[in-house]
Amino acid sequence: MIYEVLVLGLTLFLLYSIYLIFWDKGPPRQGGPIEDFIIAADHDDDDETITSNHNSDTKSKYNSIYEENGRQVLILYGTEYGFSEEVARKLYDALNTDDCLEYSIQPRLVNAKDYKVIDFEQERVVLNVFSTTGDGDPPSDAKEFMNFISTTNGTGPSLKHIQYSVLALGDSNYPHYCETGRTLDETYKRLYAMELYPRVDVDQEDWEQIDQWIDYVVKGVLGINLPIQMDYLDLSQLTEESGFSRTKPFFATITDKHLLTAKDVEDDKETVHVEVDITGSDMEFTAGDALGIVPCNNPPEVDQLLLALHSTGNEHVPVPPVCYEPKPIGTTLPLKEALLHYYDLKVVKLDLIKLLLLSVTDTSEKQLAQQLLKHGVSKSNSVLADYLSNREVVDVLKSFSSFKCPVEEILKLLKPLQPRYYSIASSPGKNDKSVSICVAVVRYSLYNTPRTGVCTTFLQDRVTLGDTVPVFMSCNPHFRLPLNGDIPIIMIGPGTGLAPFRAFLQER
Repeated sequence: MIYEVLVLGLTLFLLYSIYLIFWDKGPPRQGGPIEDFIIAADHDDDDETITSNHNSDTKSKYNSIYEENGRQVLILYGTEYGFSEEVARKLYDALNTDDCLEYSIQPRLVNAKDYKVIDFEQERVVLNVFSTTGDGDPPSDAKEFMNFISTTNGTGPSLKHIQYSVLALGDSNYPHYCETGRTLDETYKRLYAMELYPRVDVDQEDWEQIDQWIDYVVKGVLGINLPIQMDYLDLSQLTEESGFSRTKPFFATITDKHLLTAKDVEDDKETVHVEVDITGSDMEFTAGDALGIVPCNNPPEVDQLLLALHSTGNEHVPVPPVCYEPKPIGTTLPLKEALLHYYDLKVVKLDLIKLLLLSVTDTSEKQLAQQLLKHGVSKSNSVLADYLSNREVVDVLKSFSSFKCPVEEILKLLKPLQPRYYSIASSPGKNDKSVSICVAVVRYSLYNTPRTGVCTTFLQDRVTLGDTVPVFMSCNPHFRLPLNGDIPIIMIGPGTGLAPFRAFLQER
């Protein structure tokens, strides 16, 4: 009898141990099937990471360190507001597919500001994604590189061993449209580099053009007989950027906030004056510069989006690939926190419509998606353009409410939440530790639902005196007073408003 009891006890102990090892994942989690899918996806990613050359966090993913021989491809980007980086990362991911890995392709992603780590003598393929800012100027981070490569004369090093392509991003509303990309393309040609694929000029965010360029250059790379060798480039040696920027903002304290206008009737403009203290940041500014502010989304609008996503907001999702410092601790964060701080809920990427077409179960919704995509996703598709012109992400998801895809897949197709830029309305000559801006608050209604401007209502409604906001300086060297203070000036501000002129008046 005692022997039977011992055998039974030992059997139960073994069964319980097997249960702990193979089935028990810890305490029960809150959430539904979507969260279960995301958690499973996270575990799959962890398993893949063990055999990968990349670490699990996003920074390591794009700062690849290759420990085996391979065929290296350089992706070089120049960005002012982050869009070129977004495109460059999509190209990086396209070069990390199974076909490319089978061919031992090793993409490396480098910001043009770090060009000094590149040995162009050892490069064979350079894929360039560059935007143009201001009056045909390179992005701030790319100016030194553009000066370096553009001033290389015929007696300098030849790049005839390099195959290249340029994706030039710009806005055709400006006279020097895609000027930086065009200059770079001409420079490569002058230095005898070989064109892998002709330069493509992209007007604003035409994703159909961008995706076509990515497809062509990836096919081009796979068609080159690149040498197999160890990568000389060690991106882990890149130093953290000093100072503050859009990815590393300074948390400035709000010291003053008051209305500049009397709102007697509903249509009256609501303009607010905001001052922040930048003591301790070592940031400098000049009248004519802009203050970048990193906002967060409006919580009620996030709640509406969570309903459209069939989610609670407590589900854990991967940390977004683009987020400012200090970054979230760990590799995941709650969905609601991710939507509040890191994703653009206003602008709809065309790829989201493609995803919804594949995942909706309702016949009428599928027909609507097919009709919208009938003529592709370029800007020439007027039906799709009209549909998206007055819809935000939540409106699109409500139109295709029968979708059956995980939240993580939708998040991949949302744009990162970008900083907003406001002309500085004060002069450092008066106080170089205090920065003033004037903000016109945006409120509107869409489909009988109140909507708000992201940053303007963030400043007016969601922060108060003593709170801190993430800020950084955006230099504008082409918007300056004459050095000679005796020269009379006439100030005209189409699009800028009066804010910078307040700074100019203080300066004078």
